[in-house]
Amino acid sequence: MVGYKVTMATDDLRGPPWSVAVVDNHEATRLGVMAYLVTRPEQFGPCSAFESVDALTATATVPDLIVLDLYLGRDDQPTIDAVPELREAGSAIILFTSEERPVPLRRAVAAGVSGLVLKNDGMAALYEALVGAARGEFTCSSIVAEALLTDPTLVPAITPREAEVLAGLDDGLSHQQVARRLGIQESTVRSHLKSVREKYMALGRNVTNTLSLIREADDEGWLDHRP
Repeated sequence: MVGYKVTMATDDLRGPPWSVAVVDNHEATRLGVMAYLVTRPEQFGPCSAFESVDALTATATVPDLIVLDLYLGRDDQPTIDAVPELREAGSAIILFTSEERPVPLRRAVAAGVSGLVLKNDGMAALYEALVGAARGEFTCSSIVAEALLTDPTLVPAITPREAEVLAGLDDGLSHQQVARRLGIQESTVRSHLKSVREKYMALGRNVTNTLSLIREADDEGWLDHRP
């Protein structure tokens, strides 16, 4: 389903036509998006492509719309931290990604992206999301994308502290070492683990030990941001 609208996100942009910057470290993706957009001059004006956010911000112009991959560079560094600055500069940002883990996608929305398009949903979905963002709408590319952002049964509501505890254990630390790293009591570490286990069990997840908790949390993206 193309153009599944969730909520309002930004004020209307001027135009059309709207200027667009494509930020993706895969040349085929950049060229493919650019080739698609230039066939629609009535909606999209000047189009440019960049391998990194730094390359984009080094330019003197601010695009109306940014097509942004969630991860860039050889090490797949997340771009979420750059979203507030790009938005503050005046751009509406469409996340165009292969990522399908709920947690990093929800973090991106919380940071201020103006839409989510899964790359598997295709160029027509990206077009709908760009037009929606320009009109002040938050648009998901499909019911699947919308569910990744909003379905409460997909992931438990793990707190930042609980995620830090799991990340410490995933780093190979003992309960005592995690407590020392976070400045808390060892008993508090165990309480956090118990809380996380109960949240997963409430969703029907088979979490029998700490290793299975870490695996579930990592698969969902909770461990991407470590202390």
